[in-house]
Amino acid sequence: MVNISLIILLSYTFEESNDKFIQYWPKEKVTPLSVNDPSSNKKYTIKLTAEINVIEKYVPMRTFDICEGDKVILTVKQYQFNFWEDQSIPLAQIGIPIFD
Repeated sequence: MVNISLIILLSYTFEESNDKFIQYWPKEKVTPLSVNDPSSNKKYTIKLTAEINVIEKYVPMRTFDICEGDKVILTVKQYQFNFWEDQSIPLAQIGIPIFD
């Protein structure tokens, strides 16, 4: 496992009915996502602990806890920029937020 603390996502999960990538986080706080790491043969759980809109609906920020068993081994923040679709111009003129 790589020790990261921030993910910047520059895409929707799908566009024009086409999947852009596989969603790697839980859709709801109440339903954690289980994943296997084939390189270490370990099982991890990804828990969504927070989801807020930083800039209206255009930049959701999510916080995940990565757990091994009951122990949190990593906390990751993810910012998803949703204001520029592939086949168009930006929906809004938004500055890039400062990440903490």
